[in-house]
Amino acid sequence: MKKDMRYMHKKHNKIKSLTLLGSFAALTAMPVVGADFTLTDDSYVSVSGNKNFGKKAAIKVVDSTNLGYLRFSLSDAPQNGTLTKATLKLFVTNMIGTTGTLKVFESTTDVSELALTNASSLIVGNQVGNPANPRQNQWVEFDVTEYVRQRLLDPTNSTISFALQGSEGLKIKIDSKESKFSAHEASLDIVWDSKGGAQGAKGEIGPQGVAGATGAAGATGATGPQGVAGATGAAGATGATGPQGVAGATGAAGATGATGLQGATGATGVVGATGATGLQGATGATGADGATGAAGPQGVAGATGAAGPQGVAGATGAAGSQGATGPQGVTGATGATGATGATGSIQSLGPNYGGTTASIGGASLGTGGCASGTKSITNAAFGMVVLVTPSNSTIPGDNFFWDGYVSAAGQVTVRVCNTKNGSATPTATTYEVRLIP
Repeated sequence: MKKDMRYMHKKHNKIKSLTLLGSFAALTAMPVVGADFTLTDDSYVSVSGNKNFGKKAAIKVVDSTNLGYLRFSLSDAPQNGTLTKATLKLFVTNMIGTTGTLKVFESTTDVSELALTNASSLIVGNQVGNPANPRQNQWVEFDVTEYVRQRLLDPTNSTISFALQGSEGLKIKIDSKESKFSAHEASLDIVWDSKGGAQGAKGEIGPQGVAGATGAAGATGATGPQGVAGATGAAGATGATGPQGVAGATGAAGATGATGLQGATGATGVVGATGATGLQGATGATGADGATGAAGPQGVAGATGAAGPQGVAGATGAAGSQGATGPQGVTGATGATGATGATGSIQSLGPNYGGTTASIGGASLGTGGCASGTKSITNAAFGMVVLVTPSNSTIPGDNFFWDGYVSAAGQVTVRVCNTKNGSATPTATTYEVRLIP
């Protein structure tokens, strides 16, 4: 019902404005006709999910995350009119903050407001008109003349669509045609220049023309009697919570209070029970015997008294301090040199105690890295001494050492290792191995 009353009010205004415009045209001989295109769909989409907002009472535009959508019917365009001006008007019902820019874009999306469910279904084209800085509870207007004119050049176009997008932190709500409170839906105001050629024969009376744009407000009439008070309207929706205010500066620290009086000393507590005797400590080391004192003169023997009871054994006295170290004794004479022993014979170890390895080295080694090879020797056993030397005058290099050891029964391992701080390559060579049992 509310929507029907709003439509009748709007239609009444258009007829009245058309009458005024007709009178003005007759006086100036410049016939200009105003006619709005009908808003058929208004909604918005969110990039964060798939949801339809076609029945919402407001179009929410939040930067580039929530985008508005408008579609108007072009069926009200006159056949012989020339477009003079096209203005898109939007009413801002709520705004969070005071900054942000609203922009209008062309759109080729041509669907019902109930079919729009995600951002990918809203096509955003070229920007139309200049950006605007909207304010709460105010209209914001955009000149969209050229975009509308281009759409009208193609007679197959029956609709025109717009996309709304914010920037710079814009967060606003725009009244939609579903709003039950303010009834300030988006409008596309059109002005036509209908001048033509010489007047032709009077034709039949045609159907009622499109309602013209609202004319200028007339002079204020006399105040009528006060009408009966209307019923109390429904409570308006609670506005969004405003941003938290800036925290106030920290107040100055208060003066330090006077030191309180010292409390009375508490009564002395009861002495606690004696703790259990600790374990006996370990016996200390026996001290060195002290020097024997000089014998005193023997006293006169007294009369033998009665034997008294045996007393309790006294505690062991502390150990006496260690006596001083005596002087070092005289060094004894050097003994005679023994006879030289007979020279032993050199024993030949035989082929089962030696051999030659395959070539070892030739590849780069990191710091501390080793290259190794093995040689099978029949009598090799753990605990034998292994002698290793290059087979000829070729050595692996100045930054390497080589050694060998019995790694298994009957097997000797020879290794060549890098001692340089960095990579180095030992020269490849064979090694002679000898075992000493």
